[in-house]
Amino acid sequence: MRSSVASTWLVVFQRNYKAWYGEELNVPRWNDIIDKYDLITDKKREKERERLEVVTAQKEKIEARVLKYQQAIIESKTDKQKEKAEQSLAKAMVSLESALKKVADAQVQYEIWVNQ
Repeated sequence: MRSSVASTWLVVFQRNYKAWYGEELNVPRWNDIIDKYDLITDKKREKERERLEVVTAQKEKIEARVLKYQQAIIESKTDKQKEKAEQSLAKAMVSLESALKKVADAQVQYEIWVNQ
């Protein structure tokens, strides 16, 4: 028996048929037919792909920001500029760690839906 959510109608239909007629209705083809009504899996897969793209884009923006602050530290002329750039770099590094975790999580979720 197929395990998709959309195929539950088949189980209900077969149970009701057996209750009404007293015998099981067995159509072997039903298990071979691709479930055309299982749109949930495709939508979830697409949503996870979009989520992966979004978090990857966010990670790339944060990486660019880290590079900008590293460059600002190198080019700083005063201690105040250097201190401010170091503070900004520390914040950006924390954001980068968070973004890397999000990307890893999104990748795992996407792989789960693709391999279903």
